[in-house]
Amino acid sequence: MTAVLKRELKAYFTSPLGYVILALTFATSGYLFFSFNLSGGDPDLNGVFGMMLLVVVLLILPVLTMRLFSDEKRFKTDQALLTAPVSLTGIVMGKFLAAFLVFAFAISITLVYAVVIALMVAPDWMVIIGNFLGIF
Repeated sequence: MTAVLKRELKAYFTSPLGYVILALTFATSGYLFFSFNLSGGDPDLNGVFGMMLLVVVLLILPVLTMRLFSDEKRFKTDQALLTAPVSLTGIVMGKFLAAFLVFAFAISITLVYAVVIALMVAPDWMVIIGNFLGIF
C-alpha cells in the first residue's frame, strides 16, 4: 500500500495536475474569504465553507479521482499493478489515501483563514471544526 501511495503522490506532483488543483483551490477559497469575511467584516466562515463545498464537490474531487485508474489503463500498467505483490485492497487504499492527502492539503488553507479570523475576534471554533470535518 505504501508503494502505491508514494507512486500516486509522486504522479500528482510530477505533472501539473497537483499544482493546478492546489492553485485553483487556494485562489477560489482566497476570493471567497476576501468577499465574505474580509470585505464584509463578518467573522463567520460558514459562507466560505458552504461555497467551498460546492466548488470541491463539483470541480476538484472529480479531477482528483478520475485519473486514478484511467492512467493505469492508458499507460498499460494495470496488468503490472494487478499482478504485483500488493492486494487489491492495498492498491485501492493507496490510491484513495494519495487523493485524500492532496485534497486535505488543498483544503488546509481554510485553517489559516480561521487563524486570521481568530486574530481579530473570537470565532466559534466548534462551528469551524464542524465545517472543516464536514468538507472532508
